[in-house]
Amino acid sequence: MSRSFSILKPLDEDKIAAILKIDLTAAEDGKNDLPGSQATELSGFERKILNEVQTYHTKVRADVQRDRALREKELAEHSTRLMDAGVVPRARARLQHLQLEIDNRKRELARARKELDGSELMLERFSKPRNIVDAPSMTKNSFLNFAILTVVVFLEALANMAFFSEGNELGLLGGVIIAAGISTMNVFGFFALGYFGVRYKNCNVIWQKISGYFVLAISLLSLLIFHSVVAFYRQIKAENPDIELAIASDKAISRLFQFDFLGLDIVSVLLLILGIAFGLIALGKGVTFGHPIPGFERRYKKVKAAEGHLGYVKDEFKLDFVDGTEDIIDTLKSSISAQGDHVRRYQQLYDDITNFERRYDQFELDLLSAARHLIDRYRLTNSKVRTSPKPSYFETPFDEKSKFQTPPHNTMTPPAEILSKAEKRSLSAQALLDDIEQDHKELRAILLEDVNGAA
Repeated sequence: MSRSFSILKPLDEDKIAAILKIDLTAAEDGKNDLPGSQATELSGFERKILNEVQTYHTKVRADVQRDRALREKELAEHSTRLMDAGVVPRARARLQHLQLEIDNRKRELARARKELDGSELMLERFSKPRNIVDAPSMTKNSFLNFAILTVVVFLEALANMAFFSEGNELGLLGGVIIAAGISTMNVFGFFALGYFGVRYKNCNVIWQKISGYFVLAISLLSLLIFHSVVAFYRQIKAENPDIELAIASDKAISRLFQFDFLGLDIVSVLLLILGIAFGLIALGKGVTFGHPIPGFERRYKKVKAAEGHLGYVKDEFKLDFVDGTEDIIDTLKSSISAQGDHVRRYQQLYDDITNFERRYDQFELDLLSAARHLIDRYRLTNSKVRTSPKPSYFETPFDEKSKFQTPPHNTMTPPAEILSKAEKRSLSAQALLDDIEQDHKELRAILLEDVNGAA
């Protein structure tokens, strides 16, 4: 309020007297016996003195009213910024809406938790008898492995197509078609045998281990038979290009049973060696693809999927409820915290305005006194030089208070009333805040519980 006080400067009486030339005018009027002895009201010059003081009063009052309007506006803002009566009901309604949905989400959490528990139990029952303590390597990539297999198929087909082009009625094209088919069967077939059968040799369950070695023996035998038939078939087609497919196949099988490997030419031998080599590569890829123990990786992935689902449910729960209650808590705490600031500022503004009003009332009384002093100064000098009796009203001091009175100011709400309202709303908000914070702790406990806890 420093500016408000600074505009209440007292009137400089000597300056006004000099401007109006009160002493000189009073002497001249007195010599002329003015105002007349029978006069009952203020003379024209006295009214001029009064008007000059009132002009100053009007100027100051305009500044005061502008300043008061700004103060009242700020006062009203702090009054309206007190906690809205609807803050607590809105927060309570929002909390009730959240609570209605919590039971449904708790059941969803329970199902996700049970799913994870079940898959982990299944994995544990599988792993413990087999002494499995590791997990599938996360560096292995299915797409990459199949890409490698495709490259192997391509390389074998590329090498084989020249072998089959000789004696083929379609020439190089026919060789490509046959080589591609054989390579695909060779690589993916023996990969499947390795992945779905031979890997069981890694198990410590005896019947599974035996079955794995049995499939390995069958695979190696099949590898030799398959590529031997292919080599004999190629040899027969090279010797007799016009022979039919069925006849050539029968002869190839017949020569295999006769162990007629010495009858193979160098190209057929290379085809046999190449096919067996690529078949062994594919078989090896199948055995080493994924986790060494068959069945573990599938169960492990199920556990990871259950963990991911539970994490998703938890994230949704947190987003909807934990974050929701945190938002309500922050809103209520902010409202409660702001209460004190607004009440203190309201009290400060109220005291400043009240003090200023007292000062301003005193300022108006001081102006009335200054007007009286100037008029008395005129009358005293006038009376000394008069030759006729002075008017009787000269004996009555000027005391028209209405000339320097401002209409009553707007009524302000007492700070005690504002404080009482703020305290009631703060208590209501704090009570709700305590309840919400307790619910918030329970919600967090649900999310932070251990694996064996009940959601």
